[in-house]
Amino acid sequence: AASCGDGFIHEGVETCDDGNDVDTDDCPATCQAAVCGDGFVYEGVEACDDGNDVNTDACLDTCEAASCGDGLVYEGVETCDDGDDVDTDDCPSTCETATCGDGFVHEGVEECDDGNDVDDDECANDCTATSSCFQGKGYLVVASTSLNQARIYEPTNLGLVDTFTGLSGPQSVAPGPDGKLYVGQNGVIRTVDLVSKQTADIGGGLVSGNLYGTTVYENKIYASGSGMPSVKVLNLDGSDAGNVASPSGTNLRSTAFGPAGDFYLSSFGGGPGQHWNPGLAYDGPFGGGGLGSAFGVTTRSTGDVIIASQNNAAYYVFAQDGTFKKSVAVACGGQIRNIAADCADTLYVGCYGANKVVVYDANDSVTGEVAITSPAGVAVLPALP
Repeated sequence: AASCGDGFIHEGVETCDDGNDVDTDDCPATCQAAVCGDGFVYEGVEACDDGNDVNTDACLDTCEAASCGDGLVYEGVETCDDGDDVDTDDCPSTCETATCGDGFVHEGVEECDDGNDVDDDECANDCTATSSCFQGKGYLVVASTSLNQARIYEPTNLGLVDTFTGLSGPQSVAPGPDGKLYVGQNGVIRTVDLVSKQTADIGGGLVSGNLYGTTVYENKIYASGSGMPSVKVLNLDGSDAGNVASPSGTNLRSTAFGPAGDFYLSSFGGGPGQHWNPGLAYDGPFGGGGLGSAFGVTTRSTGDVIIASQNNAAYYVFAQDGTFKKSVAVACGGQIRNIAADCADTLYVGCYGANKVVVYDANDSVTGEVAITSPAGVAVLPALP
């Protein structure tokens, strides 16, 4: 009598009969053609087959093994699975429901998430920021002279966040504590409201020439540039707040404050660097290593002072006291303008002639770049308003 396994297909009873008792081929020992859900794993075709249509166990009803990211919650293993790799929603790519302390910032819910249980650092244990630099990064701000724009870039992948128009030959830029950008132009500082995008001019008659340096520190604006014998200090409304006299001529460039309150000034032709102790008590000049044509200046959290040389296509690193440490060649064909450092000591170098901003990490290795025409002003915005 006909029987399953005899190698002959019994019509109306069997759908296959390959004469063997192998359950992992296309005709298992039941003499029914292999299908997903029959309880046999079809080798090379199915990853699993548990014979049920339950999608919350280890084997889905598609005969694929359950995995994080498949959009189905594996009971007892996953607490969520939304099928994407976004780490800022309520189900990050770990397939564990977003919670404070998981190391991912839940957008709209958490201000920060550093993944530790230290409560007195820059991100508290309730995932609220205790510092504007809690992520170690800030938003890159670039002012383009030829585009008459300021642009803001996201800190992680340097994607464009927003563009602000209405500028006129911007030379420098600095974020203020009031949700505004302060943009140094020719003989005036133009403010840009980051929310409304409205602009206004301040400082007219108090500043002159191209304002190559604009720094905002403790609610004061420090403006410097060509033809100015002193750094002009303004209140945020543009009213006069005094001067910082420069002992190095009138061809001034940029300014920066160090983490301890030290003040630094670069000058293109006569310096190249000047140092004031905290409280604006003048200390003296510094330089070395062949630095000339000094332009942008910034500081790192270590206290190191970084000065860019426009014509040498390099930046120079000095200790807080002005001792020369090293120089770093920048691949931008000369014409370096302003530079800025973020809270992770990442350095952004404006390559004016090469139409890009080159990004260096804290060890002075290149990590990326942003293409933008004539980047004269470079700054870091700690957070969006």
